[in-house]
Amino acid sequence: MRNPREFPKVLLAVTISEMFVFTICGAVMYAKLGQYTTGSAYGALEPIFKKIAYSFAIPTIIMLGVLYASVVGRFIFFRIMKHSKHRYSHSVTGWTVWASVIAGTWILAFIIAGVIPFFNDLLSMALRDEN
Repeated sequence: MRNPREFPKVLLAVTISEMFVFTICGAVMYAKLGQYTTGSAYGALEPIFKKIAYSFAIPTIIMLGVLYASVVGRFIFFRIMKHSKHRYSHSVTGWTVWASVIAGTWILAFIIAGVIPFFNDLLSMALRDEN
């Protein structure tokens, strides 16, 4: 980010767009698919409705994961590179640290998701091969 003072404006814009996307996806899924489900699980849907539901859910989940990983990664990156010349320069060291922080964040998130019992069941449902 060239001007760090613009971060609050960007964060506000991302939050508003996130709320908009979640509201639209939730409203469409409830309006079109709500009568077919007995709970929040997708398992009760017919195959075509599962595909429709996942086509709305997966981009939203990916967007949210990337957004939160970026915010956490930015926080950790600036803490690590506090007094470094690589903080604002596009150097190999800076990019290596940034990629390591983001990879570490995703790995930690996956471990946490696998350790908590409910998330483990949720992951197994999401990653199961459906035909």
